Amino acid sequence: MKDCAIAHELDRALLGPHSHSGSSLMRAHWNIRQLQKAAQDTLSFAPQQAARIRTEVMARVLPLAAPATASAMPGV
Repeated sequence: MKDCAIAHELDRALLGPHSHSGSSLMRAHWNIRQLQKAAQDTLSFAPQQAARIRTEVMARVLPLAAPATASAMPGV
């Protein structure tokens, strides 16, 4: 269940404090149904939430993975 809480908070860190939804892992307040799903490892992001997370991660990671240009590396 901790992994669901961590995933929920990582989503908020990536997408901001207003990334809650009415359902799924990003529900603002989990009820007994979400807690049961979390305990069974079946609580997940909705497809559109997962897509937004992938897009945000790629936007942050790709610039770091880009090869250095010659102008960025004087003398090389």
